[in-house]
Amino acid sequence: MHKLPKYFYSSFERIQNLKEYFGDALDLRNNHELLTLAKRIVIITPHDRKYYSAMWQKDPHYNRTIVLELNKFLDELQCFAVRQQNLLHVLFVSRSLSLTGECTNTAMNEFKTNKAWAQLFEQVGPRAFGELILDHIVITRLSSGGYFQISGYPISSLPKPKIKKKNSKRKRASEESKDGAIAHPSKRPRLSRRHKKKLKIAEQKQEEKHTAKQPIPDELFIDRKSIRCILSETKDIDGELMTRSSDNDRDLKEKIVGFLKHIFPEEFSTKNRKASIHSRRFLQKYQSIHRIASSIYKRHHRNKPHHLFNTICPRKEFDGDVMDMALPHGKVILFIKTQLKKVFPLEFWGSQHNFDVICRAVKCYVNRNMYEKLSLSEVLHRFKTKDCKWLYTQSTEKMPLSASQKGHSLLTQALRWVFHGYIAVLIRQLIYVTPFSGEQTKLFYFRKDIWCKISDRFLKKVVNQEFYKPIDTHALHTIKLGISRTKLIPKKNGFRLIANMKRTITFTGTNGLEQGSINKKLSPALPIFKFEQQQPSLSGSAVTTGQLFERLREYKQKMRERMQHGLVQEKLYFVKIDIANCYDTLDQDLLVKILENILDSKEYIYKYLELWRGFSLNSMKKVVGTPDKIKTIDFCSREIRSKKKDFIIVDMNQGYTKRGSEILRLVKESIKNDVLKIGDKYYRRQRGISQGSCLSNALCNFFLGEFEKHKLGFFKKDRDDLLFRFVDDFIYITPSKEHAQQFYQTMVTGLADYGITVNEEKCLSNLEDDMDEFPWLGYRFNTRNLNVHLDLANATYLDLVSTVTVDYVGNIEKTLLNSQVRNIKMKMNNILIHTDLNTIRAISRNFKDIFYLSARRLEIQTSKLYKSPRRFFNPQSILNTIIKTANVVEKSIPKTLKKEKVMINYFVIYWMVFRKKQMYKEICDGLEWEMRGRKLFEQSI
Repeated sequence: MHKLPKYFYSSFERIQNLKEYFGDALDLRNNHELLTLAKRIVIITPHDRKYYSAMWQKDPHYNRTIVLELNKFLDELQCFAVRQQNLLHVLFVSRSLSLTGECTNTAMNEFKTNKAWAQLFEQVGPRAFGELILDHIVITRLSSGGYFQISGYPISSLPKPKIKKKNSKRKRASEESKDGAIAHPSKRPRLSRRHKKKLKIAEQKQEEKHTAKQPIPDELFIDRKSIRCILSETKDIDGELMTRSSDNDRDLKEKIVGFLKHIFPEEFSTKNRKASIHSRRFLQKYQSIHRIASSIYKRHHRNKPHHLFNTICPRKEFDGDVMDMALPHGKVILFIKTQLKKVFPLEFWGSQHNFDVICRAVKCYVNRNMYEKLSLSEVLHRFKTKDCKWLYTQSTEKMPLSASQKGHSLLTQALRWVFHGYIAVLIRQLIYVTPFSGEQTKLFYFRKDIWCKISDRFLKKVVNQEFYKPIDTHALHTIKLGISRTKLIPKKNGFRLIANMKRTITFTGTNGLEQGSINKKLSPALPIFKFEQQQPSLSGSAVTTGQLFERLREYKQKMRERMQHGLVQEKLYFVKIDIANCYDTLDQDLLVKILENILDSKEYIYKYLELWRGFSLNSMKKVVGTPDKIKTIDFCSREIRSKKKDFIIVDMNQGYTKRGSEILRLVKESIKNDVLKIGDKYYRRQRGISQGSCLSNALCNFFLGEFEKHKLGFFKKDRDDLLFRFVDDFIYITPSKEHAQQFYQTMVTGLADYGITVNEEKCLSNLEDDMDEFPWLGYRFNTRNLNVHLDLANATYLDLVSTVTVDYVGNIEKTLLNSQVRNIKMKMNNILIHTDLNTIRAISRNFKDIFYLSARRLEIQTSKLYKSPRRFFNPQSILNTIIKTANVVEKSIPKTLKKEKVMINYFVIYWMVFRKKQMYKEICDGLEWEMRGRKLFEQSI
């Protein structure tokens, strides 16, 4: 019997294999199928065993004289289980989830289709076989490393085993005192220093776990998401500040009080029953706050931001390049600083020094990337709170602690309003903030009127090309799935139109609006499409990262076999094909026909499987497939991807069924009635599919798979050629130059028949140019031996800066470590580090490239932290991050490589990246010390 997890033996009464259970009654000689079964099967006897066999033998309907075949015997047991209404057994749960009545019970299907079980039934007889499957838990070993229960009481319904805790020193001391040893019941036993230290470390870890689970309070940071807005938004600053002041003094006072409610929400909170009394006391106690708020209100209306904005950020004529129209960050910062200086009196800030501190925070607020936050600790760093006299009602020299805390609370509320309620809304009023298609996280600022002008030009061009057709508002009530909002992402040659299908509009009744998500409504189709894409006849040459490795490894093995036969290949030819606007140009009618052939006459079963793993909580996994697939153990186990290898899958045949025609109607509605809201108008898509849909990649795969079937079938028959496609990016590898030329011509002419065109500017080949390495999808393929390397062409400093995000709010050292480990593990895949595909020298180079990228990212994060107002720069934390990451990397190094050489490269690369600046001297010294400690320093010289 193969090695079982240790907790199996402590969780159950007895564990046996088939030979141990049946003894001499089982003969495995000269029976290969039964021997194979015996190696996979494990028989478990739980502590609380259910004796169903005794009930079965006493059943009056059971005829012991007739010897049945296994299938008929199982049917008899099924009838017995039906008669026993409360019998809970994996083998006798509901037989079918299919609409046609086909059996979908995986356990029953295993016994009926595997011939080895019939042979076992003939050898041991019906009584022994019945006792086996009725009284015991039978599990089978899976090739993936887990187990599948095929008989017995559901193991997931058994009580969880209790963890046996070891006796601590205190418990043993108390037991000794009870036995008569000298003890002092009133005194706690003394602990050694070592034990005290262990307890302290354990308490610290427990506190870290507790704090890690709690989300960061909103009061500790300023979220910058509020500066991005929808074009149609006309919201004024807090809805009150932009309104004109009235001549009526009473009306003005009410507006000032309403204005103060936005600045100090905690003081005017409606949660408190005595909120009105508390707010009146607050206004009486802090009269200077009312006076300053009145001054801010009046100064804002005297200094409208539009004139100042036009002076600092003047209009420019559009010259065709969208990026030239973006405002420099420096001008946006200057505009905000000048507006703050004009509107807010110096008394509000307390001093010129405090105003300079806020201006420094404004600079960070504008310059930071899309997902970076601004912590209040950064805003208040070096801010002299005592200079703000309006925070306190008495002298600050002998001020009680409660008054100081109250003043800090008021200042925090005021500054949060300055950024959230004034600066963010000021930006939304005049500026459109958006990321750029090439820059992943960097934000760009456009004048709102300029943005509307250039985006309207693009939308008119799209409508003229008949991609979209205006729709009458009276027809909006017929749209079932909903209407998508859109956003334009600028790119070098124009815009990319993205449909936001998570937040949609649905018209209900007369003038009724309902919020919803189209992607949520389409979610039942997503697992079905993933299931169908597993068929090569439908998805064509589409590959994932894992499939890419497997197919490259097979091709590399063929190359080695050719070399062994003396067929030396001098060069491989590569052709990369890029499709122009693939999603926007797909033929909708042809796509619907393809989906009809796939879905129309089928039914799909959504089955829930339970994963049991000892002391851990059970988890549920959903598997989708057709009835002929869903009933097999191999399919169910292959669909479940778990990092743990010692789990047990329990199938209680629970789930539901969907007809393919239902899914087809749903998907057809999303394709043919795709309505977008662009500005204040509504358009129906005439060609293509939306990029924001959760089904867009699968639909594109089906469409291009159909194209490959009819136009590229003869290329796939050639074993010396290789064709890959990642969504709409093709790459063709062949040793024949004629085949490469023929493929290129076929793609250019063949795609035109399907209404798609090739973007020849982005297509690439080595037919004319002698390239050593060919780039595709972030990799570089060696054109002679097919070694794969990372493509560092886009790894310049500016490219990395736009992708690196820093967390300024949480546990900085922990987030840096997680970022480093995640980035390295993502790149340490089989394509780069497996010896079946790459040589040792190539793998060594790949490790160096991975370490270089991770070191550059860490250096950029460190530099950003140093430039922050608080200067979150701790050399020891950075050094700890590098060392802890090294420990993780060391465990992931393949056995074919020497760990010492890889770790030398790791530390040397980090040392070389960090030695370029004098501020990192302490980090470089620490790296040298670590290398000496690991005895790597002498080898690196």
